[in-house]
Amino acid sequence: IIETLRHGARRSVEAANQGKLVAEEGVLQMQNEEETLLSIVSGVDNIAGMATQMAASVEEQAHVSEDINQQIVLISSLATDSLSKSNM
Repeated sequence: IIETLRHGARRSVEAANQGKLVAEEGVLQMQNEEETLLSIVSGVDNIAGMATQMAASVEEQAHVSEDINQQIVLISSLATDSLSKSNM
């Protein structure tokens, strides 16, 4: 009986040690995955920042294009007026 108990106790200790190793490996894997996720989050933040900058640039370009268009309309109007006055 004592030998059976000793054998059972040894197997229990071995199983506990194996469980500890598996748990430690799981913790290391989780830490690696956390680093990977943090890297992904950082990349997404960078992309979001660039998208915001691009949106601001596009908006600014739209305003500049509208200003140029208004200037062209004004120049055309002045040229038409000048032509009308020179034909008088």
